[in-house]
Amino acid sequence: MSFYTIKDLETLSTIKAHTLRIWEQRYDVFQPERSEGNVRRYTDRDLKKLLNIASLINHGYKISKIVKMSDEQVNQLLDELMSGEGETSVIASSLVNKMIEAGLTYNEEELNKAYSLAIAQFGLKDAYVEVLYPLLNKLGLMWSKDEMMPAQEHFVSNFIKQKLFAAIDQIRLHTVASNKNKWLLFLPEEEGHEIGLLMAQYILKSKGIPVVYLGQSVPYENLQLVIDSVKPSDLYFFAVKHNYEGFYQDYVKRLVSDYKKLKIHASGYGVLNASQKNNIHIINTIDDLVKV
Repeated sequence: MSFYTIKDLETLSTIKAHTLRIWEQRYDVFQPERSEGNVRRYTDRDLKKLLNIASLINHGYKISKIVKMSDEQVNQLLDELMSGEGETSVIASSLVNKMIEAGLTYNEEELNKAYSLAIAQFGLKDAYVEVLYPLLNKLGLMWSKDEMMPAQEHFVSNFIKQKLFAAIDQIRLHTVASNKNKWLLFLPEEEGHEIGLLMAQYILKSKGIPVVYLGQSVPYENLQLVIDSVKPSDLYFFAVKHNYEGFYQDYVKRLVSDYKKLKIHASGYGVLNASQKNNIHIINTIDDLVKV
């Protein structure tokens, strides 16, 4: 079982710790355990309950009314609100919370329901921006603080990857014969988070651009062999790991030197500084990618 501090709950729900303490005293919302140092410790069940409360608060419901509802009533109301009309950011936030809740309990049925609602509300491209990307950021935060087991993060990430693979498989590529563009997509060595790269593949293929997809952790020597074989016009990679900035300074410099005739594109924190000193194109958003 995972345990959370009240500060963790504040970060994940955006409800202030001071407010949570008041709710505990006034409405008996939680009954947290205490550590040996008398620090409140909250469980997965508490986090799930708070995420649902936060979603209803965002939809305009008062805490005094929410605490009188059963879990079943709360879940039913959230399903109705998420599938109806409303402010985009509020619905998106509720879907993020629901997918985190499903991930904590490995509930694929609930995860699939929330994902389907996200696609119905936004379409895949905007669902990635409004729901999936914020979801992955929160999961990364929880995992980095040991609040979510790697297995739970992998469960949600692999679910999303399966959905993206299925969406990509549905695309019927109709390229013009004179189209000489061919993109090679890959993650450098030690990079394993490929959901952003999969989304890029979906966008490019939707635009009728041929894509060769290599996926995770591609050794540089292997990359050279593939480039010689498929002769792409464009290279595109993601650099997610923050502590690899020094590595990417040299990596980008080497790419630019070895492949002067290719257009090189990149996304992620690791290449922001490296891009300023080398001739590569930074893609910050999906809209940037749509415009290429």
